[in-house]
Amino acid sequence: MIFLLLSIFCSTALMLIFKLFKKFEISTFHAIVFNYLTAVFIGIPFVNDWEFAFQSAGNWYYLALLLGSLFIGLFFLIGKTTQELGISVATVAMKLGYILPILLAFTWYKEELSTLKISAILLTILAVILSSIKKKDLASQPTAKNSLLLFLPLVIFIGSGICDALVQFAEKSFFPNKGFEAFLIILFATAFSLGFFAAIISDIRKKQSAFTAKNIFAGFLLGIPNYGSIYFLFKALNHYSNDSASVFPLNNIGIVLLSSLVAIFFFQEKLSKWNLLGLTIALLSIILMSFEHLF
Repeated sequence: MIFLLLSIFCSTALMLIFKLFKKFEISTFHAIVFNYLTAVFIGIPFVNDWEFAFQSAGNWYYLALLLGSLFIGLFFLIGKTTQELGISVATVAMKLGYILPILLAFTWYKEELSTLKISAILLTILAVILSSIKKKDLASQPTAKNSLLLFLPLVIFIGSGICDALVQFAEKSFFPNKGFEAFLIILFATAFSLGFFAAIISDIRKKQSAFTAKNIFAGFLLGIPNYGSIYFLFKALNHYSNDSASVFPLNNIGIVLLSSLVAIFFFQEKLSKWNLLGLTIALLSIILMSFEHLF
């Protein structure tokens, strides 16, 4: 359970750091790029068995490249959706992506299915939607001139689900016990390489570089919890190898709960009645899942 809690803590720390970017006028994209480079260097000391990593790399190398590409690509889409359709739309689409690995857990991986578990998972879906609703997003209208932008939430939902499902597949197929650390290094290195190339192109077009010491340092701060969020998620999946259908919703709903608490106590944000109802349902879903012997 400690690994799942650490993953939730790191993911929430990511959101807290993102929240501070606007205050300190940080270029979010350039910080994201260097966050991936930071994650690479953080991950190197965690590789305990380089021989195993090199021997097994042929099996998972291209999967790591694919995931790294999806990570940086989803960032672009989430940013665009937030700008055009609101942060709540982007958040719900991203957080509900865990539905795909849940379906795979029950169908492809034949994990145990129970009425209690199904009820808890359905409650997490409702909790994520209700706790993510913000009044300002409900009141605003999409500013997109192109109606195709309305499909962005669907793309994010599918993309996030694919990322979670690929993480699930990698853990079950190649790293049921150990060795995923080298996989993460390749994943983050791919995301950095593609992001760095895109940032260079963007800076050339704008004729102004945003690779400043401030943005690079922000990326360094971001990279620490970013690496931890995925590293500890893998560790949690290793520990609960036969119950990934519970790990993913608990991870996401835990992030929603802790992020809401941070928003209340550190940023004095006020929650609507729908938000409070969502958080209450989230707590109920966690209690139900606890009966599935996850603790």
